Amino acid sequence: MTNITSEQVQIVDSCVKSILDQLHEEGKTFSNFTTEDFFHQTYREFSNLGEQVQKRVSCEFLGYGPLENLLADPMVTEIFLAGADCIHYEKSGKVLRYLHDQFRSPTTYSLFCQKIFSEIGVEPTLERPVICANWGVHRIHIVAPPVTENFQFSIRLHRMSSISLTELANIGSVAADQRHLLERALGNRDNILIFGSTGSGKTTLVRAFLQSLPENERIVIAEDTPELQTPNPVSISMMTRHSFETGEQISLSQLVRESLRMRPDRIVLGEVRGPEAKDLVLALSSGHTGSFGTIHARTAREALARLEVFVQMGAPQWDKATVRRLIFDSVNLVVGLERSKDGKRRVCSINRLSSLEEFGITLDSEAI
Repeated sequence: MTNITSEQVQIVDSCVKSILDQLHEEGKTFSNFTTEDFFHQTYREFSNLGEQVQKRVSCEFLGYGPLENLLADPMVTEIFLAGADCIHYEKSGKVLRYLHDQFRSPTTYSLFCQKIFSEIGVEPTLERPVICANWGVHRIHIVAPPVTENFQFSIRLHRMSSISLTELANIGSVAADQRHLLERALGNRDNILIFGSTGSGKTTLVRAFLQSLPENERIVIAEDTPELQTPNPVSISMMTRHSFETGEQISLSQLVRESLRMRPDRIVLGEVRGPEAKDLVLALSSGHTGSFGTIHARTAREALARLEVFVQMGAPQWDKATVRRLIFDSVNLVVGLERSKDGKRRVCSINRLSSLEEFGITLDSEAI
């Protein structure tokens, strides 16, 4: 952490407040300031500071301050911010307190918040104190007063690195026999439902699946957050749009329906979490094989139960027998992931849907 004294922070903080007041009178915003403009306005205050301190203070007022290093670390997957001096992050499956740095001034923390709101195109209000939006390639969730005492940021960092099933096997996330089974399932064009808790590695496994597909297949991806990369130029990725962003809302259900008009070889749904499940099972049961998606669940049976609930959210008029028949006809394999106490992620189960009975769907542990 760069050594900046409290006196230096107070001097610069006072100077920035004066700049903000001046910009407000002129109807301008601080975001229009460049580094050169900033140092020109604060030359006297900065003239006796070293270059390292100048860079850190510039980052404090014009960038993301103490988050810069966390954002640049490819091993950091989430950042939790609960105030100027309360920063946590997830790395290698563990949540840690960030003790190396913090926002040095309430003014800079306020500027950081306003910068985020400007970049995501929406600001929390009393009427809408909770916001979930895309921040570049990342996902950000904001809870504001009066729901909480101060702004709470949860930033899910999406690292667009690709990984293969072989690489997952090399690091112990997939056993060798599991890798062969999954490769065979992809080759046989099984429809696969991947389940697990938050942070268990579902998205990583989907990325590995995408890397395992033939280069000439057209994959249509539908997701809420830009987590997945298309595996080849002929494939396409579509994202939902919230109504507060730019006009009409575009839901996952709509994206699934639109994907059917794009001649997909496979459909990939980033996460099943609502009524789009109805459109997905209709598509898969009508012959769109080789597709896959993820769902939050702890067990294979819970994954199917949650999928059943989500289908009924989209088609409440359907009875349970109809829903279960569609699920049985559309899903072939259920793959489970888990994260152990030491943060390691691994495939914990692979089950095939074997029969549909009056009491529900039966599962068999897939033979290797």
